[in-house]
Amino acid sequence: MPSYDFALILSRPLYEEELDALFDRTHGYVTVSIITEPQHAERPGNASCTWQGPTLAAAIMELVEHVETSAPGLHVQRVEADPLLTIRDIAERVGRSVDSVRLSITGARG
Repeated sequence: MPSYDFALILSRPLYEEELDALFDRTHGYVTVSIITEPQHAERPGNASCTWQGPTLAAAIMELVEHVETSAPGLHVQRVEADPLLTIRDIAERVGRSVDSVRLSITGARG
């Protein structure tokens, strides 16, 4: 199953006491921003990971469920994909050959 790198932008950072539930659900594969004091809760938080799934959409949906379930009142606001992809990554994601993607990137193919 392929792995996908992405980050989730959260409605707020997580509190330290919420980390155990997230760790249990994700087996420690998610890195999140945390806070120790409530006055910092108005800032957005983030969660980043490399997550496996049959598709990028499936991987995102599974992780969103884990994050939102592990911390009541926490919501995912948006997803940011990893901006650094290799030609091979792009080819696998779009179902084309590496040469086909390379030609598209260089402008040799429209």
